[in-house]
Amino acid sequence: MKPLALAKTPRLNFAERRRLILETAASLFAERGFEGTTTRAIALECGINEALIFRHFKTKEELYTSLLEQKLEDFAEKIGPALRKILKFPLKPGLLEIANLVVRKHQEDTSCFRMMLYAALESHHLGELFIKQRLPVSEFLLEFFSEKIKTGEMRALDPTVLTRSFLAMISHYVLITQVFHAPTHFPLPERKMLESFVDIFTEGVLP
Repeated sequence: MKPLALAKTPRLNFAERRRLILETAASLFAERGFEGTTTRAIALECGINEALIFRHFKTKEELYTSLLEQKLEDFAEKIGPALRKILKFPLKPGLLEIANLVVRKHQEDTSCFRMMLYAALESHHLGELFIKQRLPVSEFLLEFFSEKIKTGEMRALDPTVLTRSFLAMISHYVLITQVFHAPTHFPLPERKMLESFVDIFTEGVLP
């Protein structure tokens, strides 16, 4: 059997090679999980020698952690300015806009949610990295709900409980549509579905 050959890759500088490794690793980690992805597989996909990976990252776990941190930073950078504009929105339009932002960002980067699930299933330590991070959407929702309680648009409930409850609905939608690839599981088109979530969250189900 002939040995696997490295793909031909143009000569890259240090920063470009690091970015290539992270992008390739994200795709493989999302597809195969942390345990199922080897540094050799990442190197082959990148078209570089495996030893070059360890010039950038001491271990596979350091690579994974760096990738997680980068994704969270990118997510915060992209979504942060849009969220700040929503703070003064009325309650229901604001929540709908937040839901749309979260779903859209996960659609643009499908690897992040899958990596989170793999981390939780495969390694308690890696799973905790996601939970302990300061997540921009959670932090914003805490501020958003606190503001709405202060202005009398909401009952004086615990903003943390409100945040967790609202994100649970949106996260479930992302899980079903992007991980299980079953958008028809929901009876309405995406916009109408998110509107329904917001309506149930704000109005309840009592007549």
